[in-house]
Amino acid sequence: MAQHKEEYFIIPMLRVLYVHNAPTSTEEIKKEIKYYCDLSEEDLTPYPSRSQKEPRYFQIVGNIISHNNQNFFKYVSKIIQSESNSKKANPDLFLLNDQGKELIKRIIISKEDEIDGSFATEDFTSSEEVQELDIDKVNQRLIDMYNKNGELKRIPTDKNLSRTVLELTGFRCQVAVLLREDHLLFNNKNGEPYLEIHHLIPLKASKDFFPLNLDIAPNLVPLCPNCHAKLHRGSYDEKLIILRILYDKRIKSLNENGIYISFEDLLNKYYI
Repeated sequence: MAQHKEEYFIIPMLRVLYVHNAPTSTEEIKKEIKYYCDLSEEDLTPYPSRSQKEPRYFQIVGNIISHNNQNFFKYVSKIIQSESNSKKANPDLFLLNDQGKELIKRIIISKEDEIDGSFATEDFTSSEEVQELDIDKVNQRLIDMYNKNGELKRIPTDKNLSRTVLELTGFRCQVAVLLREDHLLFNNKNGEPYLEIHHLIPLKASKDFFPLNLDIAPNLVPLCPNCHAKLHRGSYDEKLIILRILYDKRIKSLNENGIYISFEDLLNKYYI
């Protein structure tokens, strides 16, 4: 993958400002932009002429700001700090304007629609035969993320695995089980409780775990439509409650399959 151009980094830079929701320095943007974009080897290659050997994308971010790139600054307000008594000047700070906030909100909503590529019991017909699976073997499958042109491929999901997980969990919402609650379910056209399979660590994060596969049993969580909608559309507090209990329940099994992630990193995958 070749080095990215300036325009590629603008939205990730705006994402950093959106998450901070406070005046943010260039250095903070440089350090955190990696969470919101796919960096190539060339992006990460340091400039040999720079004393700190900063990666090339640091220079690109700096250029966007120092050259007053209008595709960035139409969404951003610059805060010029007053001179201090020290010889070193205070750095300029940046804050999203209202137009920038609306742009990033729209992007987040559109991405949450495709965050985990899930199945629902509606996707299975009553006459459909599901192959018997060796769960341990399935969990060990690796993925191939790139096609022959070096482009990212859509990570495939296993319909048989999703159905097996539904059956193993007794067609029950796992949030309801963990909270010892009764969540109202309706039956689908096949007479089965309607549930949706959710990837706890979104498939969009596959690049962070390559070549491990995130479409494995410990990462598949049957949810009622209401709980699933909360993870995509709910408030911060609603998402936090659900993700915390699911993370605490599943992290040991994920670790046993070589997948390690902190709770804070998991929250970042949900654009929180």
